[in-house]
Amino acid sequence: MKPRGNYLTRNLVCYDRYGIMTMRTGGVEMLEPGARVDEHRSNCEEIYNVLEGKGTIGIGGKDTRLNRGTSPMSGRTSGTDCT
Repeated sequence: MKPRGNYLTRNLVCYDRYGIMTMRTGGVEMLEPGARVDEHRSNCEEIYNVLEGKGTIGIGGKDTRLNRGTSPMSGRTSGTDCT
């Protein structure tokens, strides 16, 4: 039986100094119910894929509800946090 929580993947889309795009795929992450990822900034675009559960993501100061199957994307340098 898998642990109870919200499951998501995080993919990073980055550009090198020549403007060439690379994509790094992260593994499956689990957030415990009520857990929070603090606001952070990145020089890469982040694409989250919600595999199971629900929560909220804050991108650039705007909160958006997440459900299974949603895939929000944050731009470079925008403040991002998840609950």
